[in-house]
Amino acid sequence: MAKPVPEYDVNDKLLIKADEAAGLLSVSRTYFDEKIRFEKSFKAMKVERVNGRYSRNLLRKWADWE
Repeated sequence: MAKPVPEYDVNDKLLIKADEAAGLLSVSRTYFDEKIRFEKSFKAMKVERVNGRYSRNLLRKWADWE
């Protein structure tokens, strides 16, 4: 039997790489990888959808841009 496909909002399907995510947050890539990526709130929101790919919409929400 096939695995069920997780349902995401359409905006959550726009995935960006770590370089772009760091740029949107105005931090360096190393700071993003060492500090932000492993924060509890970042993990709780499940911003990282696929290993090394991040939801642009959730990244904005996490950064309180909305």
